Amino acid sequence: VRKLKSVQMADSSSNPIEVPCKSSPFRKLASRVICRDTWIGSLILIEGDDSYRAAHPEMLRTLSGVVGYAILKFAPEFLYRMNEYHDFLNNLLIGAPFESQPEAWRKLPFPDPMQVLYFEATQNPAMFPGEAALTTRLKHILPNAHLIATRNHAAVIGSSADLADPAPLFALFPEENGVQAGASHLFREIRHLRAARQEAADALETGRLLDPGRRIYTFGEFSLYVLLKHAKKGEDIRRYLHPAIRLLQAYDSGNSSHLLETLRAYLEHNANIKDTAEALYLHRNSVTYRLHKIEELTGLRLEDGDTVFRLRLSFAILKV
Repeated sequence: VRKLKSVQMADSSSNPIEVPCKSSPFRKLASRVICRDTWIGSLILIEGDDSYRAAHPEMLRTLSGVVGYAILKFAPEFLYRMNEYHDFLNNLLIGAPFESQPEAWRKLPFPDPMQVLYFEATQNPAMFPGEAALTTRLKHILPNAHLIATRNHAAVIGSSADLADPAPLFALFPEENGVQAGASHLFREIRHLRAARQEAADALETGRLLDPGRRIYTFGEFSLYVLLKHAKKGEDIRRYLHPAIRLLQAYDSGNSSHLLETLRAYLEHNANIKDTAEALYLHRNSVTYRLHKIEELTGLRLEDGDTVFRLRLSFAILKV
C-alpha cells in the first residue's frame, strides 16, 4: 500500500482516498493512521458486491482516529522503531510466509544453537513494560539477543550459550508482574523460529497448570504433557490408561493401601528400590513387598520396557 503512487501523493492527513491497484479488480479506500504526527499504517476498505456509500469515507476517517488513539494508549510498543532484522523476526513470529522474507536473512547461519524464552505476566498485565524499554534493558545483559514484546508477554531470542542461565532475564520485568517463562528446544535454522516460540509458550501454559510454583518451564520436560493436553480437547484420554492403573485404583480404594502411589514413585526413581523407599519413608523390604503385590494383582512385568513406557504414559495422563 505504501508503494502505490496514489498513496504516496496523498496529503498527510487521515482523509480517505481512493487507491487504484492494477492487480486487484476491487476499488479500495485508504485512510492513514496517524500517531504522534507519524504515519504508522493504513486502514483499507475494499469494495465488494456493494458500492461505497456516502457514509463510508467519514466512517473510515473516524476508525483511523480510533486506531491511532488505541495504539497510543494501550500498545505504545508498536510505535517503537524496529530495525529491518527485528522486523524480519517479528514477521516470522506472527506467521508471515517464510519464502516471502528477504533471502539474505532466510539463509543466515548460526554458529551456535538458538533458543526462545517466552515470558508472560501472570499479574498486573497493564503494567507490563513496553518493547522499547525491555529491549534497552536486554542489551545491557545480552547485547546479541533480540526481544519482541506485545501486551503482557515477550519472546527473547538468543544463542543457547547466552540463554543457558535465564535467571538474570527475570530482572527485565517488575516483580509485581509475577513473570514466568517457557523455554523452547534448541534450533539451528531461522525457519524454525515460530515453532520454537510456540514450544516455549506451550511449555509455560501447561507447566504452570501442573506445577504452578516454578518460574521457568522447558518444553523438553513438559512436551508429553503438552501433547496430552492438546489431545484432551478432542477426546477423553483416560481410555489410554494401562488397565493395571484402574485395578490398583480400585484395590487401594477398597483396602486403604498405597500400591498406585508406590508404583508411581518406583517409576519416577528409575526402578531404584532404595531411592523409592527414601521418597516414601518406607523400609526397602516394604517397597519390595508392595511391588510383588502389584505384580500379583495386575500381572505386570516391571522389567519389561514397553510395560514401563505405557505405565509412565498412564501417570502422565492422570496428571493432566
